[in-house]
Amino acid sequence: MELHGSKRLGQNGGTRMRFKIWNNIRIVLEEQGYTFTADQVQGRWSTLVNLYQRMVENNSKPHNEKMTMAYKEIMEQVFNYHPERNAKWLKIMEKRGKMPKSVKKNWTYAIDRELLMLYRNRIYRFNNEHVNNNALWEEIVQYLKENADYSTNADKVRSRFSELIKQFAMVWKHNSQTGTIRREFKHHELLSEKMGSREMGR
Repeated sequence: MELHGSKRLGQNGGTRMRFKIWNNIRIVLEEQGYTFTADQVQGRWSTLVNLYQRMVENNSKPHNEKMTMAYKEIMEQVFNYHPERNAKWLKIMEKRGKMPKSVKKNWTYAIDRELLMLYRNRIYRFNNEHVNNNALWEEIVQYLKENADYSTNADKVRSRFSELIKQFAMVWKHNSQTGTIRREFKHHELLSEKMGSREMGR
């Protein structure tokens, strides 16, 4: 068996019972045609648990791009995990008899998508060295204000656009690696098909 630190799984009394559990799971998997060691089964489960916890932690923060993972629904049936900070905060609010106020999201899914579409429609002008890019960002700001009832400024729009591109690039890189659990990105289709890899790095 593979080593876990300086001890093998199931080597002492403290881990022997857990080893039996993982070995029983290994036997069931083997009956289904999947051959793994008890260590591999335990390692895969630990990876899924860590991914699930990171996903919940990430999604609990209002301005983060939402993450998902394979077997999300099953993991939610197994666990009732709440991020530690949010759980403590909710308990404090409950003791005070107050209902926590929802945090206003500055950038919603609809606004993010509108921003990406506006950039896409101006992509050739952005790539034209004779066109002032600052003026193009101001155009986008004005459009969002007049048509989406969203007030902001050019610096914030440019920053949000860069953030979305970085998030997309991270998900793209992760999904291109073999053996990883696929991650989802809300605007994946828009960025990958309509903007292309060249604009992804801008």
